[in-house]
Amino acid sequence: MIRTLLTKTSDHIARMLVLLALLLGIPLAAAAAQSSPQLQSGQCAEKLADDYLCGPSNSEELLHLEGTPWIFASQYIAPFLKKGVITLINQTTREWAELDVSGSAGSIDRKRFPGCQKPLTAAGFRGHGMTFGPVQGGKALLYAINHGEREAVEVFEVSARGDAMPGFRWVGCIPSPDGDSLNTLTVLPDGTLVGTKFYEVQNKDWPADMMSKRITGQVFQWQLATGWNRVPKTFMSGPNGVVSA
Repeated sequence: MIRTLLTKTSDHIARMLVLLALLLGIPLAAAAAQSSPQLQSGQCAEKLADDYLCGPSNSEELLHLEGTPWIFASQYIAPFLKKGVITLINQTTREWAELDVSGSAGSIDRKRFPGCQKPLTAAGFRGHGMTFGPVQGGKALLYAINHGEREAVEVFEVSARGDAMPGFRWVGCIPSPDGDSLNTLTVLPDGTLVGTKFYEVQNKDWPADMMSKRITGQVFQWQLATGWNRVPKTFMSGPNGVVSA
């Protein structure tokens, strides 16, 4: 009887939430995405060193969110992955969760990212390098390279909440320069986004060129007013990491 009553109550609440979302004009997919992801234990089945964390797949870049115990990890391409995620890791408890990267047309910040034509889907996301912009008012932008359905930098708004799980939502994208493959990112103090272009997608011989130390890419910088621009005298063979001080 109690179980039946609880089930009926839950169904009623769910219907009320759907009705409220419709009345307020909130997309149901976006409303569903607001639910907190489930944290999982990072303990390993095998006896490993204490500094191991088991669970997340193909982690590429690790970023610490200032003032919190949370680390964001990108997930690189692999044949066994059917969708892309960003992994959230609690460095204190070693728990982790997969964040849903998908967005909606209504969540695109058109003022900041006018070149973003359509929302991101998890199936169309294959992560790589990432960087945080400065934390302002408890919020920061997370820039994440995507090699999936499009070559672009996907942008997420992250809300710091101390020890509690941070807020996370997709807000737009920046198509990569010339549709080529970016490798890693950083943000300058004035908000300029800087990225290394590892190689040009039309160059099918780029691995051989890189091993032969021939030029395959260079450094680019992006601003809203001007878009992507090449940084002079930065032609390199397989440019990879970039940092700002």
